[in-house]
Amino acid sequence: MNEIRAEQIEQDLGNSVFWSAERIKVVESVWGEEMHLPGDKDYIATLIKPFGLDQSMSALDLGAGLGGATRVINRSTGAWVTGFEADQVLQRAGLARSIKAGLERKAPIELLDWADLSFDKRYDAVFSREVMYTVRDKESLISAIAKAMKPRGHFLFTDYVLKHSAKPATTVEDWRENEPIRPYPMTVAQASEFLENAKFDVRTVEDISEKHHAMVLGAWDRLTRTLQDMAHDPEISALVIEEGELWQRRMAALESGDLRLYRFYALAPS
Repeated sequence: MNEIRAEQIEQDLGNSVFWSAERIKVVESVWGEEMHLPGDKDYIATLIKPFGLDQSMSALDLGAGLGGATRVINRSTGAWVTGFEADQVLQRAGLARSIKAGLERKAPIELLDWADLSFDKRYDAVFSREVMYTVRDKESLISAIAKAMKPRGHFLFTDYVLKHSAKPATTVEDWRENEPIRPYPMTVAQASEFLENAKFDVRTVEDISEKHHAMVLGAWDRLTRTLQDMAHDPEISALVIEEGELWQRRMAALESGDLRLYRFYALAPS
C-alpha cells in the first residue's frame, strides 16, 4: 500500500518554477539518493551529533527538500522528525520517499510557508541546511524558530553568508542575479546578532566553506564518469548542464572569499 501511494504522489508532483521530476533525477545523481544538497548520510549524522536525540524527542528540519536529512536524523537517533519544505514539487517528492520508506509518521515532509512560520508544537531540536539565505526577514525567522523550541533546545543551521557588509565581488553579484530563488544573505555578524536578540546561547560560529567546496567538486567529478548514461536524453542532458552552471556560480562566489558557508549552533532560551 505504501509503494502504491508513493507512486501516486510522484506521478503528480504539482507545479514549480524550478523543480521537476527530471531535475530531481539529475540532482539525486549528483548528491546521492534522497539528497538535494551536498553532504551524505554520514555528514548529516555528524552535524546533528550535538543534539543528543533519542526516540522520546522531536526535531524539525527546515528546508527539508527531498527529506534525505529528515530520514537520516530519524534513522540514526529514533527521534520523531518533521521536515518542512516550501517548494511543492520537492515537498511531495520528499513525502513520497518517506511513505515508501515506511516513515510517513516518524519523518513526514510537510509544506512550509516562510511568510507564516508557526508550529503547533515545540521541538527539542531544529535543523536547517542552506535555505535561510532565501528568506528576506531572517530576524523574524530566527525569532519564530526560538518560539518553536523547547527550553535549551538545540538549533543548528548551515547557510550562505557574507563575510562583511562591504560591496562584494562581482562573482557574488553574479550568483545573486542567477539563483532560482533570489538570495538575501546576511553577514556573519548579523547572524550572531539575530541569534542573540532572540535570546539564543550561541555556541559555535564556524566557517565550513572549504569542506563544502570539496564536497561539491568531488560530487561533480564522480558524476562526469557516469554522464554517458544520461547522454541519450536531451532534456536530462540540458538539466545536467544547467545544474552544473548553477554550482559553478556558487563555487565562484565562495572562492571570492566574500561569500562563505557557515555552521551556526546555539541553544534555545531557557
